[in-house]
Amino acid sequence: MGLQSPQEGLARGPEALAVAPDGRLVVLDGVNGRLLLLSAAGTPTATVPLDLTSPRFVAATNQTVSVLDADSDRQVQVFDWDGASVATYDLPAVDEPATALLAGDDGLAVEYAHDHVERLEAAGDLPLTVEATARPADRQAPGRSRLVNLRPIPGRALGPEGQSHAQARLRNGKAEIRIERGAGSGGGTITELQIDTAGAIEQLVALGAGEGDSLILGARAATPPGSAQQLWVTLLPLGDPPPAEPPPAMTIDDQDSIYLGDPLVIGPGGTVYQPVASPEGYSIRLHRFAEGGSR
Repeated sequence: MGLQSPQEGLARGPEALAVAPDGRLVVLDGVNGRLLLLSAAGTPTATVPLDLTSPRFVAATNQTVSVLDADSDRQVQVFDWDGASVATYDLPAVDEPATALLAGDDGLAVEYAHDHVERLEAAGDLPLTVEATARPADRQAPGRSRLVNLRPIPGRALGPEGQSHAQARLRNGKAEIRIERGAGSGGGTITELQIDTAGAIEQLVALGAGEGDSLILGARAATPPGSAQQLWVTLLPLGDPPPAEPPPAMTIDDQDSIYLGDPLVIGPGGTVYQPVASPEGYSIRLHRFAEGGSR
């Protein structure tokens, strides 16, 4: 894996990680301009060279892996798990910064400013989601590109059907979550939660579905200067009525010496993936909530 160590500022390593529903992983090694595809056991299966100037985000389904350059080329490139090109999409100009690329059975979406999510919809006859096993030759030609339209959706999808979505935002050091269950924006049941924590939160870093009817929220805790950084993760049951006891939570040591993009990724079944890097190599730690909130 690539590691870039400038004379000033943080070192930079592989800066994005995504997990498919079946457990396979994709790592964006931006330093070397490539994607590394891994089996669910962590064994490398393919390497995909990229021609994007500033790739920063990746997303994965069981059929495809996608990578987004939202700053320079403003483009999404889609590949199958063998590394073959599936499609390329050009994004319209947007003033707000992209903060995540999201993929699911209902298509691709981009999160902007950690605040709202826009689904990508292909213009013309090129569909946005393409089965890797059946794609016409003209749709895998190198350089073929189509402009996509953006359509607001209620947040990050919580299930494969895309019928429930969640958004999290930080307000006065506390996390606020809005969950919408239904067929689309404005058409479902809305639940709003405020998450109480022992201390203030500096940054929200992860949001995704847990096992069963639950939500996992990851955050970076606010710590005094000179103190070790901590990541805080909580499991929020979404039943009705909500449980009376505090939700299970765990703290994870943060790595603040090398920039790796998102410090936590929520994977299938509520597994929390933590990328860790050093000059000696890159690894991925797995954390899970056990009964009682331990890991």
